[in-house]
Amino acid sequence: MGRASCPSISQLQRPPNQFAGLLRQVMRKPCKANRKRSTIEVEDTPLQRQFDVVIERDEEDYYVASVPQLPSCHTQARSLDEVTERIREAIELCLEVEGAPEQSLEFVGIQRVTIAA
Repeated sequence: MGRASCPSISQLQRPPNQFAGLLRQVMRKPCKANRKRSTIEVEDTPLQRQFDVVIERDEEDYYVASVPQLPSCHTQARSLDEVTERIREAIELCLEVEGAPEQSLEFVGIQRVTIAA
């Protein structure tokens, strides 16, 4: 009979929406086959979601960020780093208040269209 071995973290890695519960369960149990490994505690965190963010610069040189999937989610800042941090916070707040969007949009691209005015 072969020697029992514990799965490594790399063997357990899957996309975040697959086997998350199994990964947490396995990682919390100490491995009997290799006593040198310690128990790893993993927080119960919600699955990660991705959102597309549109960033524009207004006439006063502020960066304005908005999230098409969350129509009421937008913010502004003087720098790209700051607007990125702020839009993350805004997304978290929008999800907390409004919940996850029912319909998911797929990002296709951005085009600039010129028309006669």
